[in-house]
Amino acid sequence: MQVPRLLLTPFWMGRPLGQPHDVATQLDVVRAGLKLLETAVAAPTIHHYKQ
Repeated sequence: MQVPRLLLTPFWMGRPLGQPHDVATQLDVVRAGLKLLETAVAAPTIHHYKQ
């Protein structure tokens, strides 16, 4: 079994969207995840999020 789509973030465990109250970074991560859902054509698709 493989992961169909995966967005790897450089943040600590438990904070996949970044630091608390950092709305700009959190929105950017969510947008990157949604873009991955739109563009991934085959499993597995792994994308590394760059800050």
